[in-house]
Amino acid sequence: MKSTLRPEAHKVVTDLQNRGLTVHIVSGDNVSAVEHVATTLGIPHENIAAGKTPAEKCDYVKALRDAGKTTLFCGDGTNDAVAVAAADVGVQLEASSSAGGSASDVTRATADVVLLGSLEGVPRLLDVSKAAYRRIVFNFVWSAVYNVLAVLLAGGAFVKVRIPPAYAGLGEIVSIAPVIVAAMSMTWWKGWRKGKRE
Repeated sequence: MKSTLRPEAHKVVTDLQNRGLTVHIVSGDNVSAVEHVATTLGIPHENIAAGKTPAEKCDYVKALRDAGKTTLFCGDGTNDAVAVAAADVGVQLEASSSAGGSASDVTRATADVVLLGSLEGVPRLLDVSKAAYRRIVFNFVWSAVYNVLAVLLAGGAFVKVRIPPAYAGLGEIVSIAPVIVAAMSMTWWKGWRKGKRE
């Protein structure tokens, strides 16, 4: 018996592998079906686990984490709930009507992220996470540097250069403005990435 693949599956797996990420298949399906999927998607056979119960899926994820791997588990059924909860990032994939099913409320409750309808949301999630992390780092560093400098100037730490404490407080706007701009740029970044994919 052959499993029906989502049309975007091969593209998504290739994208993830091109990023240097290791893709695994952990499934409750029989070995032949899972091996067929792995061969079709270009996933090494040592990275597949077939005929797994929900508990065994969870153990598989935990074994990867114990080996020092950061894990993202994407599942769409109730049987995936414990593995989704065990991963560093648990992703619930809402099954579309063409996929022949509905999403599990149990898995959705344990997931960190819920994707609507398409596996293409996985690489997009990684892109958004990376961009958000860079902005958080920028915001923290900029705010820390500015505020330390403002305190030193207002406190008279520099003999020839100083500012009244009141102006140091008003200058907080200078600290906040770049943070707001950096946050707003996420909208621009989202549009740019969408145009790049098209």
